[in-house]
Amino acid sequence: MEADSNEELKVDILVVEDSPTQAEQLCYLLQQQGYATRGAANGRLGLEEVRRRKPTLVISDIVMPEMDGYALCRAIKADAELKEIPVVIVTSLSSIQDIARSLECGADNFIRKPYEPKALLARIQYILLNLELRKGKRVSIGLEVYLDGKKHYITSDREQIIDLLISTYEEAVRMNEELQVQQGEIARSNQTLSGLYRIANELNRVTTPVQVCELALQAAMDLPKFEAGWIYLAEDDGGDYRLAASHPGTVATESGTLVGAPLRAEDHPSWVNGAQSAAASGRHASIPLTLEQHTLGVILLRAVDGEGFDGEDLKVLDTIGNQVMVALERARLHQHLENLVTQRTAALQAEVIERCRAEEKVVSLNRIYAMLSGINTLIIRVHEREELFCESCRIAVEFGRFGLAWIGLVDAESYRVKLAAWHGTEQWTGSQGLTAEDFGSLDNALVGEVLRQGRPVIYPDD
Repeated sequence: MEADSNEELKVDILVVEDSPTQAEQLCYLLQQQGYATRGAANGRLGLEEVRRRKPTLVISDIVMPEMDGYALCRAIKADAELKEIPVVIVTSLSSIQDIARSLECGADNFIRKPYEPKALLARIQYILLNLELRKGKRVSIGLEVYLDGKKHYITSDREQIIDLLISTYEEAVRMNEELQVQQGEIARSNQTLSGLYRIANELNRVTTPVQVCELALQAAMDLPKFEAGWIYLAEDDGGDYRLAASHPGTVATESGTLVGAPLRAEDHPSWVNGAQSAAASGRHASIPLTLEQHTLGVILLRAVDGEGFDGEDLKVLDTIGNQVMVALERARLHQHLENLVTQRTAALQAEVIERCRAEEKVVSLNRIYAMLSGINTLIIRVHEREELFCESCRIAVEFGRFGLAWIGLVDAESYRVKLAAWHGTEQWTGSQGLTAEDFGSLDNALVGEVLRQGRPVIYPDD
């Protein structure tokens, strides 16, 4: 309806802007509201266009080649045929001098860059509504004012000054509101950045996946708007997701399913199978922990009542997911390395034990070889039995390193063992005869085994 009304009134707006993109954007916005638009690339061309056909309203940028916006406005207001045309200056409003120069050149109003479409259209509508009311009622006044140490002579109509001051106040209020919003966003951003830094810093200190999940979730709860969260890690078979950490201890329900209960991959294809970035639905958000197309797990977060998740929130969640994913992979690598160290240590210990056994066996074989070599030489050299027995016992003790060596003869008739020769362990005396029955009561006795089996028997050293 408003667009139709503007077409019926044949509102013609001249846009003076040296940037083709900005000029086209502004003209399109005005045309959508039913206004007829024309364009000029600078102040000189704009003044020619105004003189060629008077527009209903002029909207002009300030910085332009050949003639700027202030000069254009001054030229229009100095022409008796054109001075009734309202001129709106588009300014960045970076200082009070912008307001003073706008008053000085006779501008009717101004729009702050970058402008909001709604604010711009409301300002244009205000000017057009007051245009007919103020025709012929303008009272020009001359004022000399000092602003920011500079003198300005203002000859604008009283209505122009009031309109400009009202628009200045409106812009000040709007800028203050924007500033408050920005301050809130900055405070939130600082809190978020501090939380992300704390998460990254603390994740560097933990070495197990469970510690990573617990610490990450605890730090995430310090970020704005979160009240609860859960982290699930994939089992080795890839089918189940076990709960690794939760905050708070009591879990809530979501869609009739216990959030903290064990999960199956097929039950949540939206965040398990192939999900690459954070997603949200209402108060709930999910962050897949994906590494090279392999899902390590998922983080589920719930916002406080009345809060949701926007695009910036999802970017923050993706950052958290990346930090947790890297920490999880580092923890798993650390565990793998620890397992390798344990395995290598056990293998090395087994190798050392085996080597010691081999060395002991070599030493034992060397002893036996030295003893047998000495006895073989003795057999060739000695022909007396008593000397042969005595020397054999000595060689067995000295070269074979046995503590005691003795030779006994068994009487075939009495079946008694009689000591023939011995060497070593001076305290041992075996002059008395020993029978097979005496040894038979000693199940593990070496002599008994020899007598029972009738063959050489070797027992390991104690």
